[in-house]
Amino acid sequence: MKISYIREMKRSYLTIETEDEEQREKGAWEAGMLEQNRIRGLLPMRVRYEEGREIYCYDITSRQPLERILETHAMTGEQVRSLFWQLYRALEEMEKYLLESGGILLTPELIYAEPERFEIGLCAVPGGKGDFAAELSHFLQYLLKHVDHRDKDCVVLAYGLYQESLKENYGIEDLVKIVAEEKTGRPPQEAGQKAERIKGIQKTGEDEVRDTSGALQKAEGRSNKTALPRQTSTDLPQEAAGQTELCEKKRQSEKNIGKQLLKRMAATAGMFSLISLGIWFLRGIETLLNLSFYLVIGAAVAEVFTILAVIFWERREKKPADTEKQIKNTRDEEDPWRILYEDEEGAEEEIENSSTESSLRTNAASIASPPPEDFQTTVLSVHPEAEECHCLTALHPEISSIEIPYYPFVIGKHKELADYVLDYKTVSRFHLRLDRTEDKITVTDLNSTNGTTVAGVLLAANETAELNPGDEVRIADLRFVWK
Repeated sequence: MKISYIREMKRSYLTIETEDEEQREKGAWEAGMLEQNRIRGLLPMRVRYEEGREIYCYDITSRQPLERILETHAMTGEQVRSLFWQLYRALEEMEKYLLESGGILLTPELIYAEPERFEIGLCAVPGGKGDFAAELSHFLQYLLKHVDHRDKDCVVLAYGLYQESLKENYGIEDLVKIVAEEKTGRPPQEAGQKAERIKGIQKTGEDEVRDTSGALQKAEGRSNKTALPRQTSTDLPQEAAGQTELCEKKRQSEKNIGKQLLKRMAATAGMFSLISLGIWFLRGIETLLNLSFYLVIGAAVAEVFTILAVIFWERREKKPADTEKQIKNTRDEEDPWRILYEDEEGAEEEIENSSTESSLRTNAASIASPPPEDFQTTVLSVHPEAEECHCLTALHPEISSIEIPYYPFVIGKHKELADYVLDYKTVSRFHLRLDRTEDKITVTDLNSTNGTTVAGVLLAANETAELNPGDEVRIADLRFVWK
């Protein structure tokens, strides 16, 4: 399958050419259906013929690849739900036209989204033979790495979808139950017929409402599986048992402290009893009676000191354990959702490598530690070299020049995701990106509407060209010189 990009007038297209003759023959009918009908959730497609070869052209004008959007923007829980419902709706629409799901490409760089409303467009290749279930599982794993990990609900939702996709013979209906459960906050069995209506995905600027109960009824009619809620009734006894165990341990600890205190107090009382017996045998009963007041006062003071000593030592022994627990709790609060994305073997290798690297860094730091600050000498003759700064110098007096302080650097009029906002009507939201590889600077057209020209050559959509000092760069109809 050959993938390329072309620009025709003010439209940009992603082109796909299949090399499998059998797939082309099988997909002839599907190609006609996709070309003749506008299916929600799919990119508009038309067939182009070149020298007897069929080329499928998908309109990606004003859209950006999902991979590019997620480079600098983590997905929220609402966006994950929105993406899933759009995918589910696209599958439903394809069923109406008898189209197979095997042709859908779930590669992030081939899923194009409208940045403002997060409305996605999928590529459906006629006659595709892909395994949609496996591709969806890989796609959910990719999303799991790009969600906002500070949003616990978002992480739980994404991880639940991914875990469900790892099960054998899972269906899209199983994922519907998880999304509906996360939205309503109740298990699917309770949501049932009375589930509240969930807001669907915006279509052509309008909000569309989906009936979750209907989706759940369809899911239960197609699948025998039941998605488990996040906390089932069987989990409650386990939680109660854990709390009972903690209370039992606390009571046992208090009982042990009481036993130790009684032993120490009994030992102190026994010691004073032995002193009294000694005075009786050595000096007689009269001397003992004369000293009885002092013996009682001494015994009371000794008991008080015994109690204070026991409490002091108990607190001293508990302090290190409590400090360690506090550190662990603090670490867990800072990063409460630590998720292992890779396979088990890869994870073990990563852990081993990280531990080895950390030990090497520790040894190197201990060996090559700098001398104390008082004994260091500051060299005045050496100055750090300033990093070379490039600039797009504007050739229009009313336009400011653009300094490039870092790479990659995106220029467009999107006020949140562009590194430099060039707010002109002819400039696209994501117009171009500047990259630095070793000693070369390159410019890539980001599927802009009015195009990017470098040294007189108009770049195709997503095409990359090298920049040299003195080259003229045209961003739509705005002229700059690269310096």
